[in-house]
Amino acid sequence: MSTSVTLTWTEINISKRNGVINCYIIQYSNVSAMSMMINTQSNTTSYQLTGLKPFTNYTVTVAGINSANTGPYSGELIIRTAEDSEYTLLIICNNPEPGLNQC
Repeated sequence: MSTSVTLTWTEINISKRNGVINCYIIQYSNVSAMSMMINTQSNTTSYQLTGLKPFTNYTVTVAGINSANTGPYSGELIIRTAEDSEYTLLIICNNPEPGLNQC
């Protein structure tokens, strides 16, 4: 059986972007697996990770991508999937330095 997590984050403040955000990249892994990367293929600020193992810890980071490059990744979040259900995670973006494509 697998489970899913819906990630939601705030849009990077326009004054702190280095161009238009085309999409986001999500990196996630659990301690017993290689890191996975997903390109959201859009600039929407949510994504549903599916096929996760129940009752498992995952680390998750998110970065914005524009035509120039990929911005720095967000701080690492540790989440634990439920034993057998779907839930939503809200990621709040902090942009400590102007010009960063950070989420």
